[in-house]
Amino acid sequence: MIEGDLTDAASLVEAIDWLPREDWTSAHGRQLSPEALERLHRLSAELRQLRGYMGDDLTTLLGEVERAMLLDIEVAARPGTSIHQARRNLDAFQDAAAGFLYTSQRVDVLAFLAWLEAAAAEENGLDAAAPEVNHEAVQLLTVHASKGLEWDVVFVPGLNAGAFPSSRDSRWSSGSAALPWPLRGDRADLPQWDVEHPDQKGWLDAEKEFKSAVQVHGEAEERRLAYVAYTRAKHVLWVSSAAWVGSRAGMADMSPFLAELEMLAADGTAAIHPLSVSEESLPEESPLTSELEVAGWPYDPLEGPTDPRTGARLRLVPGRRSAMQSAAQRVLDSLDSGVLLDAVADAGGTGPRQGRPLRGRPAAGRSRPRPCWNAAPAGP
Repeated sequence: MIEGDLTDAASLVEAIDWLPREDWTSAHGRQLSPEALERLHRLSAELRQLRGYMGDDLTTLLGEVERAMLLDIEVAARPGTSIHQARRNLDAFQDAAAGFLYTSQRVDVLAFLAWLEAAAAEENGLDAAAPEVNHEAVQLLTVHASKGLEWDVVFVPGLNAGAFPSSRDSRWSSGSAALPWPLRGDRADLPQWDVEHPDQKGWLDAEKEFKSAVQVHGEAEERRLAYVAYTRAKHVLWVSSAAWVGSRAGMADMSPFLAELEMLAADGTAAIHPLSVSEESLPEESPLTSELEVAGWPYDPLEGPTDPRTGARLRLVPGRRSAMQSAAQRVLDSLDSGVLLDAVADAGGTGPRQGRPLRGRPAAGRSRPRPCWNAAPAGP
């Protein structure tokens, strides 16, 4: 396919602009109903009007598209939702477009669409809009998603070195997945690798310095995130660290973001939880992996699963298995006694029916007959 074929090819926009007449019939004998033709004419006029804004600012064009598609009215009509909450995704999209205008050198619609496709392919789409605070629920959010929000009580767990701050190598020179920082719009705020050296040794030495600068820059960025997390609390902030995490072999060190808060406990601004374990009292081996945990499956359907650590039943009302076995034993004892009496009266009120003796337990080597009820009919 050559470029001329793509240029001369018909498009859906042209098909909408040049709609057929009312009595049109396709080569396959198909027609458009009057309702369909009316809707297509309205769509054609709407698209023609929106194309008139192509030369305007991108945010203006997006606002006109929103109004033409009645998106603002549709989201505002959602029951039980405030207008601010209903519009948060539309407003977040407008903010993303404004950010694109600020950082991009080409700000037309085609460049914006290409930017959206790249975000969907490489970054799993745009960032989700910040949720509203729900005072009736416990909300689990990342630190990034909590920006601009506040709660009465905030928990920040997992403050371990290597996790927060992260020890992940974020250098663009460590792999081919990242965009080289000299090509980024925020390159002025990022450490740079000085490659202006005459030999390979100079490049490698400069790369080591670049790695150290990236680590310092990354910790500074993580420290800003920690500040965001800590300041989300109105009244109470809980921060914690775990010495043993999962099945890892070594002990996890405390994050400096938690260790630096110790001075607040010294002057009475903060308090250490009484159940906290001091560094000197930590076990040398992980209690999570020191003992073998065995979980049986399938578990007893009458009793439910058990805790693999303690062996205790996890069902709220235990004892269903013993109750069932006790009831079965009583039935067997009644069978061994040689007779079962039916205590239910006849529907006609003629008195209880007399039961005939049933067989007891079979002798060794003989099979038990199927239990049955053999009742004599009432009357003569």
